Amino acid sequence: MVDAKVIVIEPSDSEARALQAVLRFLDLEPVHVHDLAELRRSSHGASQDCLGVIVGKDTVAAVGPELVAHLRSMPQPLPVIYLSNDGLPKIAETSGDLAWFHLDPPVKQRRLSAVLNQAQNVR
Repeated sequence: MVDAKVIVIEPSDSEARALQAVLRFLDLEPVHVHDLAELRRSSHGASQDCLGVIVGKDTVAAVGPELVAHLRSMPQPLPVIYLSNDGLPKIAETSGDLAWFHLDPPVKQRRLSAVLNQAQNVR
């Protein structure tokens, strides 16, 4: 039974499908949205049954401050899992009230599982 959700903010359907496959393998329900505006419109935008939100470098570069503001507006902000070969983004330094985790792409099941366990512990 799948009950825990992970939000994937990814404009590319092919990249999102790869992440969704790994999440399903981990028995988690991926919730794919293409951008922050779609997340705001969805019922999952403030969902308490989500473990975290996965975002890539391009998304954070485009809407990082808006994403941080949206997460801060939640009753219990979701941890951010950031996909990049360059470590955490600069915005993570100024948003220390949010939990940021880094993953190098391509995402491997074992590493994602470990990061999601860490994220669950901070919720």
